[in-house]
Amino acid sequence: MAIDDDMGWVWDSANNVPVQAIPEISMSHRAIAVTVDNVDPTIDTSAAGGMQAYIAGNACLRISGKEWSTATLKMYTDGAVSSSVTVTRAPGSPNSQVRCALMRVDVLASHTWKATVEFTPLAGKTSGSNPFWVIFDPWRKVNPGHGTTVFSGTFKVQNPAGWLKTMDLPNLRRDLFDSGRGAPVEFAATAGDPGTDDLAFVWQWGDGTTETVNIHKNLDGSVAKGVIADPQHLGFGDPFFDRAANTGRSPAGTMHFTVRDTATHVVRVDSDRDGGSDCEEEQHCGDGHHDGRVEDDRSHDGDWTHANDRDCGNGEDGNHQGDHEHDDDDCSDDSGVPQVMWVVLIVLDDDNSRGYPSLFAHDGTDMEFVVAQLS
Repeated sequence: MAIDDDMGWVWDSANNVPVQAIPEISMSHRAIAVTVDNVDPTIDTSAAGGMQAYIAGNACLRISGKEWSTATLKMYTDGAVSSSVTVTRAPGSPNSQVRCALMRVDVLASHTWKATVEFTPLAGKTSGSNPFWVIFDPWRKVNPGHGTTVFSGTFKVQNPAGWLKTMDLPNLRRDLFDSGRGAPVEFAATAGDPGTDDLAFVWQWGDGTTETVNIHKNLDGSVAKGVIADPQHLGFGDPFFDRAANTGRSPAGTMHFTVRDTATHVVRVDSDRDGGSDCEEEQHCGDGHHDGRVEDDRSHDGDWTHANDRDCGNGEDGNHQGDHEHDDDDCSDDSGVPQVMWVVLIVLDDDNSRGYPSLFAHDGTDMEFVVAQLS
């Protein structure tokens, strides 16, 4: 309501009340109470901005031999190029010339992966050879020495038919994960609140590890890290939400608050079901000194199964370092290693559990189940 002295009234700002300025001028008003209910937050499940779960890996290329020859590594996901890297052999150690491309290996759906290496010799060259290595390994390493796969071969200038090598990678996801010893799993999700509430993302891993809690503050954009521990009950009190300050009013901040949260999880593997993590038990975790799985094209015919460091399958008797009993224990799906991981994501606003209308028994909440395929 607005008033001025033409209406016979003025506003006393000191006392926050209207004051009559002209006698015999009356004023009336009507107050209507408006109740605003809290609205649940919403997790974005759209294809464009929704849930992501993936293993971050490196696709690396090393080339030695004759100088100034070039090789290009291309990664394909479902038939489309997803990353690539090029190396030109220069004077000096080939180890310092290794180049890597980052790859995201999705674990939410089934995919096909393959890689190619294409060779281009220096113009005018008619002979010579360039050995090469393609290395796939985790970008984040749970245990160094695990989760690595190596392909090796040799390009010969005088053999143009062999200038393109193809590597099918049906077990790329499984090899990088390496029974939880190789790579962790990366998660990302977006959620929004129609008001100005802070939002908490609660990741429940389901493998015996403690939940991860990330609280996004609307007012300043900061993120508070924490975990749920008994007897704390998130949503029914502090420490994560300033519930008392928000009682009876909307907190300051941006309307339609939307944030993206990320979490990295090292999967806890207990293959012998004794209650202990395999990687805390030396007899199960492996010695960590192996070179990783090696696929060798010794005859340069494109057949990569002549020797490898796998503990199962063709070439299991290869004479490479790493032919150890516990290097790669995920060859059997019956070993107790999880091939599918169920993750629960709960998003809470700072007015949850106050009894507002909601589709959930615990109001101020949204929830999604995430199924991560690890094989």
